[in-house]
Amino acid sequence: PPMSPPHTVWKYFKKGRNNYKENATHKEAWCNFCIDADVSLIHTGELDAEQQSEDARRARDEETIRECIPEFGAVYTSLTALCGKVDSLLAHLSKRCLHVPSEKKDWAKRALHERRQEDLRRRARDLTDPLSTPPAECDSRSVNAASGSDQHRHKFAADLCKLFIVANIAWYALEIPFFRYFFTKYMGQANLPGRKELSGHILDEEADKVTKHMQSDVKGRYVTGQCDGWKNISKDHIIATIINAEYMTYLINTFCITKERKNAENLLEIVLDQIRYYTDVLKVTVVAWCSDASGDGSKMRRLLVRQMPWIFVVDCWAHQINLVTGDVFKHAANVFEGVLDIALEVIKWFNNHTRALGMLKDSMVQKLGKAICLILPVITRWTSHYLAVQRLIDVELAFRHLLVDHEEDLLLCAGDKEEAKQKALDIIGKVKNYAFFTKLKRLSDHLRPLAIATNLFQSDDVRLDIVLIMLAKLYHIFSDPHLELSVRRAVLSSLEKRWKKQDQAVFILAIILNPYIRISAFSCNSPFRQADEITNLAVEAFRRFYRCEPNNEFRCTIVQYLHKLGPYSDEQMGLRRFKEEAESKVRHHHCIFICSSLSLNLALACKPRRTLARQGSNSG
Repeated sequence: PPMSPPHTVWKYFKKGRNNYKENATHKEAWCNFCIDADVSLIHTGELDAEQQSEDARRARDEETIRECIPEFGAVYTSLTALCGKVDSLLAHLSKRCLHVPSEKKDWAKRALHERRQEDLRRRARDLTDPLSTPPAECDSRSVNAASGSDQHRHKFAADLCKLFIVANIAWYALEIPFFRYFFTKYMGQANLPGRKELSGHILDEEADKVTKHMQSDVKGRYVTGQCDGWKNISKDHIIATIINAEYMTYLINTFCITKERKNAENLLEIVLDQIRYYTDVLKVTVVAWCSDASGDGSKMRRLLVRQMPWIFVVDCWAHQINLVTGDVFKHAANVFEGVLDIALEVIKWFNNHTRALGMLKDSMVQKLGKAICLILPVITRWTSHYLAVQRLIDVELAFRHLLVDHEEDLLLCAGDKEEAKQKALDIIGKVKNYAFFTKLKRLSDHLRPLAIATNLFQSDDVRLDIVLIMLAKLYHIFSDPHLELSVRRAVLSSLEKRWKKQDQAVFILAIILNPYIRISAFSCNSPFRQADEITNLAVEAFRRFYRCEPNNEFRCTIVQYLHKLGPYSDEQMGLRRFKEEAESKVRHHHCIFICSSLSLNLALACKPRRTLARQGSNSG
């Protein structure tokens, strides 16, 4: 059949040759009105330059500029392209384009509205006419009341329960008439369970299956236990416990303690109960426990060690770095507090004035190719202050463009009250000040290393050796004299204070027991390059965990390991092979897997490494 003519909207757009991003149907497109505006802006700039300097090249006419405009960047690039879908083009003209004539904008609004109304009418016909769309053919395994066996119906109900959970669908959706009609239409007389049935015994059965599967996964492994608390949307205080078994995290239990006293003793009771559950039911060995650095959490860990001295306790280091960031703003307020306050003020003003925010987003589309949100940081969202600052820096060009072309319109967004107008003038003045973005970039440079460290420390597979290496890296970064002195002092002092409170020996031993590092991380005159000192650390850790004295074979094994002798040479441990495999799959390679690859007759020597390989602090 002959192709239908292109939609009228294409008269106002330039069509590209390439497909739009991953879209296999629509081409790239650029707005002619936006192109004309950029051409006019370039022409005006060249005229101004020609008048101000005799050495400047002669200004070109607009037609010449239009022919070579790609060299001025970003007009015909994929970054600024629109999707060549008719609805997207109409939406651009009616909502986003700042240069389209008013009559064309009105036409685009009407055309887009008519298309959407027709789409709604078509959908309504499909929903109200049960014969408009024939039911899908049921697979032989489909579940319905007429032909499905009890086993199939049970499997259908179990899968439906999983679907509701992973899609975050409320249980009451099962009581919605159209929901049941949908299944009847496409699956025949589907035997749908009721809301109480699905959220009752079916959910309980699936939870039991998950628990049994987890038990088989973690049985016999060494694990790190963790606990954390928060308030849910009902304002109930919840404590959750999890385990991390060889870099895999499992949620175990949640406890509502709204009615209980929030103190270390009650938290300790929960932790001890969970350790017994881990040991007796899950059949795992708990080697460490991690919690945040709150007063109750810290005291609970001290009490736990008194009762179970063989367990290593660690802080959540993501939380610790967040506290370091707080120390920066506390002790270096004279450097950054002012610019951060202004940044938050700008973010709040635009987010609270929807028209101004809409104009800013239009400017983002024009200059950045997409609209992105301004981030208002909150204290419980770690790294959010850095991300908020960086987002303002990312959209600096959009701010500049908006203030050049629409400053008066921004003032109108404030309303009629004199106080609101003055506030708008104040915000505009602060954003127009070039020193504002310069200071923001300086602040971002100081916050970035701390944000990276926080993000690393809250991952599932962080280890104690990674924590110590990152702390050393932060100490090195903030020893740079090019950074602000007060910030450097605040970070270094905070890191030293928090490191002083840690069980330092186990961190150092974790570094040494990383076969890729061993003693290479320490300076030549460090005591931790001496075999005797390292052996003492390892023996003490062995005594604490196994509650017995290691034999001479253990001590000899430590010396062999330090000197890369016998089975502990790089070749025998297969370090190169593990590294190449990890690089080819773009993932981490973990020391515990290297240890597991050693022969069984080295099991005793492997135990300390296996025990200490994974005691990092994860989420806070």
